[in-house]
Amino acid sequence: MAFFQVDILTPNRALAKNVSADSLELNTAMGQIGVLPHHENLLANLAPGTLVLQEGEKKNYFFLSVGVIRVTEGKVTILSSVAEAASEINLERSKKALEKSKDKLKDPLLTDGDSVKYKRKMERAEARIKAALLVGNS
Repeated sequence: MAFFQVDILTPNRALAKNVSADSLELNTAMGQIGVLPHHENLLANLAPGTLVLQEGEKKNYFFLSVGVIRVTEGKVTILSSVAEAASEINLERSKKALEKSKDKLKDPLLTDGDSVKYKRKMERAEARIKAALLVGNS
């Protein structure tokens, strides 16, 4: 069975180092992609979403914020400003963050800069919730 090694790195920690995988799926700025062994070299910007890392029948789920993915022969490196194992996500806190962002976006006096900021916070909260629900985290 062909596989590759995956590193998931943030400015604060190495969430995963040299983890074997047969495939992975994640969101990029250009859309969702899948990576299989012998994938072409790739450098892409990440978009907030769920990383699904599969080895055999076992799947691991992670939340990723913005960052980059680099794919080379036999190695995938993910550099994300924030990354969490889906099992570690506090679902209630994420739901509260989503509601807070939605409330802030309703403010008619919101500046363009603040509007962008709260839309990004909303996207991150939605992505965290989705990742947490994939593993039955409550």
